[in-house]
Amino acid sequence: MASRLALLIDGENIAARYFPEIARHCLKLGDLRGAQVFADFSEGRRAGWLDVARDFGVQPVMQLSRKGKNSADIAMAVGAMDVLIAGSADTICLVSSDRDFIPLAQRLRMSRIGVVGIGLEAHDKVLADSCDQFFLLTPTEKRETKPDQLAAPPLHAPNPKQISTAERKFLIGMIGDLCRGSGSSSIQPAIVGMELRKRNGPLANRIGGDKLIKRLVESGVAVAHGEGPAKLISPVASA
Repeated sequence: MASRLALLIDGENIAARYFPEIARHCLKLGDLRGAQVFADFSEGRRAGWLDVARDFGVQPVMQLSRKGKNSADIAMAVGAMDVLIAGSADTICLVSSDRDFIPLAQRLRMSRIGVVGIGLEAHDKVLADSCDQFFLLTPTEKRETKPDQLAAPPLHAPNPKQISTAERKFLIGMIGDLCRGSGSSSIQPAIVGMELRKRNGPLANRIGGDKLIKRLVESGVAVAHGEGPAKLISPVASA
């Protein structure tokens, strides 16, 4: 049986652009049972996490903060202890490079729950040592594109995000399998993107991203229910 995984993200320490890589690591870790991101989303540089929340079903936990305060860190620690007390996960994945989470990681391991860390290269070594595993995120670099590097797209080029009939049938079947496996008629959107990457990496690379769920709905693959962190999806009735 796959390990039950709870994903907790420090949105004030890790940028939303890293979520696809975070998701790829989670695929290797087990069965995702819940995902939360903690931050003050009223600050512009953290607003990208709200797009992730809408498209992937990650639950945003809003913490209004003042400069120099660590209310999001405290909320994330409380969230981890809630998971521990509820016994709803075998492994907790802490996404942060903040050494303030060292005591939390050590406390969780003392309670015999797996702890996986994901963070940036500038992480604290003690934080990494306090986890059972620690994965480094790939640094992103902004590169200036020169005018002579720009190429005009060919006329009437096919839309690379378009889903073919065969791909549509595959996706409907995959979502149906996930629903049956969970014992429910609908599932969290975050699970779909991760399972697609596991089953068909090339297709995930082509149609995936932060608009995957919207793309599946518009292509007649899935039906969405609810909004924001409460959003669920189910497969259409037939291929």
